[in-house]
Amino acid sequence: MTISPHHIDDFYENKKNDYEYLLANCIQLINNLFRCENITAHSVSGRIKSKRSLQEKIARKGKYLSLDEITDLMGIRIISYFYDDLDKIARLIEDNFAIDRINSIDKRKAMDPDRFGYMSMHYVVSLSDERLALRENHNFKDLKFEIQVRTVLQHGWAEVEHDLGYKLKSEIPDHVRRKFSQAASLLELSDRLFSEIREEIKIHEDMIAKRIESDLDTPINIDNLTAYLNSERYANYIRHNINYNDVIVNFNSEKRVKVTEDFAKASGFKTLKDLDQFLIENSQIIHLMLSLGYTEKENIAPAIIYQLAVLVKGFSKGKDFFTNRLKTDSAKKTYDNLHEYYDIACKISKTQPSLDESIN
Repeated sequence: MTISPHHIDDFYENKKNDYEYLLANCIQLINNLFRCENITAHSVSGRIKSKRSLQEKIARKGKYLSLDEITDLMGIRIISYFYDDLDKIARLIEDNFAIDRINSIDKRKAMDPDRFGYMSMHYVVSLSDERLALRENHNFKDLKFEIQVRTVLQHGWAEVEHDLGYKLKSEIPDHVRRKFSQAASLLELSDRLFSEIREEIKIHEDMIAKRIESDLDTPINIDNLTAYLNSERYANYIRHNINYNDVIVNFNSEKRVKVTEDFAKASGFKTLKDLDQFLIENSQIIHLMLSLGYTEKENIAPAIIYQLAVLVKGFSKGKDFFTNRLKTDSAKKTYDNLHEYYDIACKISKTQPSLDESIN
């Protein structure tokens, strides 16, 4: 005896809303956990199994006696950019959900060596006792669902493999199967290489950051400037001289660093030491401009450098110097605002920096 159409109808009429609520909350929980652990995923998505898909599965399998036996009524898919993030994600899932070990599988370990696309992790989970204790989760006791974790390349391979019908192994010629194996090995190698490249870039960035901790007499370029803007030295400057105590050191916008680098060089700064010295000597003017409302706290790092660049030039080159480098529709308005704040700041402080001398 299989599941009756009545029970299927009852699920979609009376329980689907609970699953949709649970799905939205679990996706939010996973995204929050990723933020806490500094994990950037390609996507975290989910779905409630459609009525038609459920009916087809029940008919195809012919073994289910109750909907409680079907663990993928709700499913979440996590796609990561990097292979070495998979284990980090796995630990987060295992620490924050109750895992059905019997029905969960890490297909990276279980599949044949020539398989790639389906080498993802499939967890069957439910809410942990700690989360079930919350009043809003009482309705979800004993509700199981699936979480699938794979990389972007694994996901792409799985989609192509499925589209080509690779599961029908017996109907595919050997030379075609060999090509699939070759493609799988290349993708797996690429997956691991991307992780290695990321790690080597991090080592390079850490080396630069360590170097500028002890020596600021280094040329201004994108790598050095990014390290400086993310340094604790720069954060301390903002906290102690600009009086923004809650500044967060996390400046990684390559485009904005490039604009900042261009401004700094065009203004006459040659090394980070020049820039750092100017920051210290002119903190009063900078603080006044910020206090007048020129920038929000989250934009404080690049804004200071832009202001310094224009300060150094004393606006002698006019709007073109500024707008040609900023290259945005609002550049002229930004220039006008900056000029106004600068003039007011100078009047309040009753001084104007000796800009030419400060970088000689």
